[in-house]
Amino acid sequence: MAVVEAEVVGGVGHIVLNRPEALNSLNEAMIHGIRAALDAWRDDDTVGSVLVTSSSRRAFCAGGDIKAIRQAVIDGDRDAGPRYFSAEYDLDEIIATYPKPYVAVIE
Repeated sequence: MAVVEAEVVGGVGHIVLNRPEALNSLNEAMIHGIRAALDAWRDDDTVGSVLVTSSSRRAFCAGGDIKAIRQAVIDGDRDAGPRYFSAEYDLDEIIATYPKPYVAVIE
């Protein structure tokens, strides 16, 4: 299964965070998956809004996956932190300025 699932149902773009083993903490794959869906739906007139949910009842999203960034740096990827935060902040801006209603359902 993908760490982010995205589909359009009845005019609503559904994004499901699907990394329950890590309490849906955001890694780069999730950031890129969310961004790809939002980019695809931005100018799609068949999508009127976006709904974000979690596949886990334990957590919606635990924040950034700092453990993965730390491990990547230990493994020699010195750019892991700057690359992650650049992508994450870009996604934050996209969400904040998204032209369609964007709703996150948090239990």
